[in-house]
Amino acid sequence: MTNKRPRLTDAERESTGAELKEKYIAGATIRELVAETGLKYGTVRTLLLAAKTPLRARGGRYPRAAAVPVDAAAPAAGRSEDAGL
Repeated sequence: MTNKRPRLTDAERESTGAELKEKYIAGATIRELVAETGLKYGTVRTLLLAAKTPLRARGGRYPRAAAVPVDAAAPAAGRSEDAGL
């Protein structure tokens, strides 16, 4: 036997999507919304998109800092251009 949740009506989808959008914009993750509502990940994501919610990039609320590129023009640590002359 499957525990299927009944389908959401159009009005329920719209109101649930609006509530999810508010919480997501306030900082909740999709996974947190899934745990709170009992809906599936794909359903929460679909409702957010239907509510025209701008989704954050992968990596969550706190993206990693960009890697600092090594400047090829800078001398290596501990070495001087004039060393040995």
